[in-house]
Amino acid sequence: EAAVEARIGAEALAAWDREARVPDGWLADPVSIRVSWRRLIKSAAALPEAANALVVTSNGIARFLPDVADGTPDGMERKLKTGAWGEVIVSVQRAWIASWNLMP
Repeated sequence: EAAVEARIGAEALAAWDREARVPDGWLADPVSIRVSWRRLIKSAAALPEAANALVVTSNGIARFLPDVADGTPDGMERKLKTGAWGEVIVSVQRAWIASWNLMP
């Protein structure tokens, strides 16, 4: 994190962590990432009831999931910490983040 902060600045890093505002010069398309999350949620909703799925991604992609989820835990940080995971419950009607930043 220190190396990234030195390269892009503390303010840009804080905005990335809090708001998923992509720093200048980074190649990330938030609209496309959100569309991809919606597609994944739709696919998960079509799985048989009580099915489980494992999705592995980077925290740069994961931080956009709260934008398309129907609910999140109170006080949830947008950033998914390195080595951490979250649990998303998906039904036909909705998808919500049940837990976030769980560590082994």
